[in-house]
Amino acid sequence: MGKLYFSSSLILFLVIANLLIGCIGKKQKQSSDLKQLSDTVKYETNKIMDEITINENSDFPKLIWEDEWKGEIILPAWQGFQNRAGGYGHRNKQEPSLGLSKLRLDNIKHGEKNLPDPSQLKAIEFLIENEQLIKETIMNKLLPYYTQLRIDWGEEDWMPKVHSKEDFKNMIGLSWIHVLNVEKEGIAYIGFEMGCQWDEEHGLGVMLHKDRVVEIGGADSSFLSWVAEKDKTKE
Repeated sequence: MGKLYFSSSLILFLVIANLLIGCIGKKQKQSSDLKQLSDTVKYETNKIMDEITINENSDFPKLIWEDEWKGEIILPAWQGFQNRAGGYGHRNKQEPSLGLSKLRLDNIKHGEKNLPDPSQLKAIEFLIENEQLIKETIMNKLLPYYTQLRIDWGEEDWMPKVHSKEDFKNMIGLSWIHVLNVEKEGIAYIGFEMGCQWDEEHGLGVMLHKDRVVEIGGADSSFLSWVAEKDKTKE
C-alpha cells in the first residue's frame, strides 16, 4: 500500500513539474518574440495578458486581443467629420467627430494568436506621423471619384453637388482603420473604412500604401487583401 501511494505521488509530482516547465518555456518564448519584435521596430514593447502597449510613442494606440488585435486611434486631422462609429459605419452621434476611429490588425496566421507583424506597427507609426498628408491625399482622390459617381448614378438629389473638399465633412466619417497583413517595402497596407450619406449600405473605403491611394470604392475596398496583393506586384 505504501509503495502504491509513493508511486502515485511520484507520478503526480512529475505531471505538475512537466506543466510548470511548459509554462515557463512558453513565457520565455513570448518574451523572446517580443524582444525580437521590439528590436525590429525600435520600440520597447511590453505585453501584459492580452494587451500590447508601445511605450516610446505616447500617441501609439493600445492593442487588445479579441480574436485579432484591436484598439482605438485618434487622428486629429479627421476632427469635424461625421461620427461614424456605429455598426456598418452608421452614424452614432450627431456631434462632429473628434477624430476617433476603431482600429484592427489582420491576424498574420488565422485561427491562432500571434504578435503583430513589425510592418503593421510601422504602418501605424507612419499614419500617426503623416495623418494630415494622408487625409489630404484621400480628399484629393475622393473629389473626382464622387463627382463621377454622381454622373454615373444620375446625379440624384441625395447626392448633393460638392464644391470643395471641405463639403465632405458633413457627408462622411471614419469607422475603422484596417492594417492588412500585406506589406511592401517593410510597411503594411492600411485601409480607411468610412460611412457616407450617399450610400449607407455599402459605405466608402480607401486603401493606401503609406500616403499613396491604391483603391477607392465601397467599404470593402479598405480591407480586401487581394487588392493589396495585386498592387504589391506592381513596380
